[in-house]
Amino acid sequence: MPLENCETPSLTFSNNWNLVSSNSEPYAGPPAGSKVTEVYDVVMDGQWGYVSQTPTSCDLTIWTYTDYRETAVKVTIPVYGSSDTTNRYWWIYKPVVYNTAGLGVGDSFIAPTGNNHTNENIQWNGCIEERATVRTNDYWPIPANAYDMQIDLIPDSGNPLTQWGRALSELVFARSNLNSWSVAEERSTSNKPNLKYTNSGSYAICPTEAKNLATGWDDTSLQAYLDSLVPSGQTYHDIGMVWGGRLISPTGLFAAANTVNGNLSRNIVFMTDGEVDTDVTHYDAYGWTAVDRRRQLDASVAPDNASNNAIVEARFNAICESIKAKGITIWVVAFGTAMTESLEDCASGDKAYQANNSAALTSTFTDIAAQVANLRLTK
Repeated sequence: MPLENCETPSLTFSNNWNLVSSNSEPYAGPPAGSKVTEVYDVVMDGQWGYVSQTPTSCDLTIWTYTDYRETAVKVTIPVYGSSDTTNRYWWIYKPVVYNTAGLGVGDSFIAPTGNNHTNENIQWNGCIEERATVRTNDYWPIPANAYDMQIDLIPDSGNPLTQWGRALSELVFARSNLNSWSVAEERSTSNKPNLKYTNSGSYAICPTEAKNLATGWDDTSLQAYLDSLVPSGQTYHDIGMVWGGRLISPTGLFAAANTVNGNLSRNIVFMTDGEVDTDVTHYDAYGWTAVDRRRQLDASVAPDNASNNAIVEARFNAICESIKAKGITIWVVAFGTAMTESLEDCASGDKAYQANNSAALTSTFTDIAAQVANLRLTK
């Protein structure tokens, strides 16, 4: 079973709140009213758990409760709520813009996303959402306003559409529930599911930072970096290839790092261990696909994995064409997976290889290296 199919087994758990006492007292506000303090005896029985994923296993963690008891105190105070006269905390779920300018890796800011509008500390771990794209059924030639697919485009400080956004799952909430993907604004007294709890780990991948092109790497340094790369989550060919193109292009973001005088061949070796395999319920480089729908042709229709796979594959092949148009050679290696038509079309000429095991993979890279005078690998 693929690791991305790890599932939590069916578990039975009960959590019963029994009211022990209730006390009401005047509350000055605003708004004025009554402050109610309730004490509950909470009784838990059964099992609760979750599955976490490692590169080689599905790990199950289970908590077992047998007549476990604890005391909980609930305090209710009046809040303003439109025409509603009851004492409630209201939430409005809709797109909200946050100013994160200047927010560096490890930096944080405060947002009122906690229970009952309490502030929470939102920290950025360095992962990004891609810049603006377009909804289309034809990605080649690459549309002018598909800024995410233009590998040479330098961000414009005056145009946010050309800039990357910070991936912050703590600011992303479902509407009705995680499987009801409404995009309409919703007003509710309920705390809806937050993606920081549901889409973490392999469901909200933040990959190892890519290394720029460099000379002088010794075997030890290279091996240490390769060992830090941990496969996890789904398979998105488009985002991998667009960053490969950005890193190696002599006229784009990293031109200063890889512009060399003289005749130089540029090569990308694109290796994948699977066909395109996305999941619209995951938080990826384009946000939460189920709700954001940034790549879907018709944003009014709830997306599904099959249509999203087709979109990612079409984008992948368009990016391959744009890279090859710059005179860069693309070698494709399908490791332990079928050589699909999409992968074969991406490769330059006959430079598509299939390797079903480690020995075949070593032989494949030896063959590629023998054909390239100055081989550079990009992930």
